[in-house]
Amino acid sequence: MNWLLTNPTGLWALLGVPALVIIHYLQRQSRTLPISTLFLLEQSKLESAAGRRFDRFTHSVPFWLQLLAILLLTWILVQPRQIKSQSTQRIAIVLDSSASMQVFHKTLPKIIEEHLPTLAGNAQNLEFLILESAPDRPRIYQGDSQADLKKALLIWKPTSGTIDPSSALRLARELVEAEGHVIYLTDTPLENLPFGASLLAVGHPIENCGFTGITYEEKEGALIWRALIRNYGQTTQTREWFLETSEKKRTQPKTITLAPGEMLPLQGKFPDQETWGILHLTEDEFLLDDTLAMRRPKEKTLLFEYSPAEKSASLAQKMLAAFAPLQHSEKTGEADLTLLALKSNSKTFPEIPAIIILDEEKKPEAFLKGGIVTKKHSLMDGLNWQPLLIRKSQHLPSNHSDEVLLWQGEQALIFLRGENQLVFNFDLTLSNALKLPATAVLLHRFCTRLQQKKIGPESMTLDTGQMITIRAHDGLPLEAIATTHTGKETRSSLENTSFKTPSEPGFLAISQSETPLLSAAICFADTREADFRSCDRKQTLDSLKGTAIQRHSRQDRHWRLWFILTLIVVLLSWKFVNKRN
Repeated sequence: MNWLLTNPTGLWALLGVPALVIIHYLQRQSRTLPISTLFLLEQSKLESAAGRRFDRFTHSVPFWLQLLAILLLTWILVQPRQIKSQSTQRIAIVLDSSASMQVFHKTLPKIIEEHLPTLAGNAQNLEFLILESAPDRPRIYQGDSQADLKKALLIWKPTSGTIDPSSALRLARELVEAEGHVIYLTDTPLENLPFGASLLAVGHPIENCGFTGITYEEKEGALIWRALIRNYGQTTQTREWFLETSEKKRTQPKTITLAPGEMLPLQGKFPDQETWGILHLTEDEFLLDDTLAMRRPKEKTLLFEYSPAEKSASLAQKMLAAFAPLQHSEKTGEADLTLLALKSNSKTFPEIPAIIILDEEKKPEAFLKGGIVTKKHSLMDGLNWQPLLIRKSQHLPSNHSDEVLLWQGEQALIFLRGENQLVFNFDLTLSNALKLPATAVLLHRFCTRLQQKKIGPESMTLDTGQMITIRAHDGLPLEAIATTHTGKETRSSLENTSFKTPSEPGFLAISQSETPLLSAAICFADTREADFRSCDRKQTLDSLKGTAIQRHSRQDRHWRLWFILTLIVVLLSWKFVNKRN
């Protein structure tokens, strides 16, 4: 039968044993009394005549009773508990999925091993459940093997941004129930964790410098890139950087020095004939922001068709100059967008993506009157149409399925027919509409809407873990190729056109039936995860030890009996002492 002493300080009561023995060895000095008889000599013959000194051990019933009382009192004070057989402690550890944990995740197996005695208490068996704070991630480990647990922790690689762990802690509590331990393991201490979770913070401040983002600008026919470097540390840092392009070409390294908290820009010309590049910074403990992938941006083009003979030609030229993705289509019937000018007596609209305006033969003299009302719509959000002046005229035929965006009085001025036709139900050239910013913004938004729906290749820069949606043909699988900065390539198939970009910086290529759809540079630019100044060590696991002892052991059922027995022994000892006296 196994017993556990829950109050080791009670063992101090055992010091009463040597104290009792010493007292028993001490003899009292005898006193001289004048008496008439010698009947008391037999009783006092053992007392010392020379005063206080050590004498030989003498058997004494009070001595043994007092010794038994001390042992019984010690047993009561140490609060013994009987250990339950086949007891199991369930431990759920929620790991902080934020990318900053990459600096500390290799030390996690050793740290957890150090705290296992506290977590296990006196349980004979342990069951582990390891989760991530990111709710969409699978379980890292579940089982009772400490060796497999260590392997799973070493393989795990956190890559997410800052995440509220409440959902994961709630799930962990439900899985281990009320008797299990729930621990949140992170690098930044938090206060007042929910669902009875305990904190185990393992971080510490580090000096980190890294890239925070990149932008591009067309200037004098050249593509200029601009990147920012930030020092998140508390000391001045000096770093080297260089640009790597295809075929392993590198620029000469340059040195940059940043004061604590300082942010400095870098810029340069994107190499001609190059489609991608990688900016490298001297590596430190946090590697994710020490490289920055670059991809020459390229939007999906919209082939634009119009008739130069019509009055809409001037509007078409303005649109081509203002919206870069628009390109004039030389072949009829292949355009993605057509600008049409229709007569008011036109009974049908061509079923093609188009911007349609009214073509008036005569200039009306009177202006249209009435209040201008705008419908709440993404195309019209924030646009001011109140200065619009329109002359009375005939209008194009509409039907009940048209979505009117702008009214004046009872006249529908602008409406959508289907999703791909924007209709101006008046002659733009006979109004001030072309002078209003609202018209330019509306045309730009409509073109952007069609551009997003088009299936075609594009190149851009995206963040790690960013949710994106691409246009693709239905029923055909998508192939994704993710490449890291070190050249490691991962191929996968995508079931949906909406997905998250890779969690590791690098490059991403999406194709369908060998037709390129997306070429992207994947960059890490989460400044919250790159700042380690608030990281620290802290733990609140000490309270778990007492809980585990209570859960996996039983209280001594006979403690009342031991207490009564102690009183009886003390009373018997007192009786024998008084009898002797």
